[in-house]
Amino acid sequence: MRTLVTFILRLWIDPQAEAPAWEGQVECVSSDQRAHVRGVADLARFIEAETIESGKKHPDSQNRRSEP
Repeated sequence: MRTLVTFILRLWIDPQAEAPAWEGQVECVSSDQRAHVRGVADLARFIEAETIESGKKHPDSQNRRSEP
């Protein structure tokens, strides 16, 4: 069984920057945790931490086969 983890991502884009520039806020709906992100690495770290935490809350999901 898979566990659904839902995130809300808000981005602010600076159209006047020479290189694409953005920052934002990501929120995990189930845990109500939020983080300010300034790049893909920040976003990936937050999602990874929240999905690991979600797996601890739902231990049955770790013992079952992952579906694509």
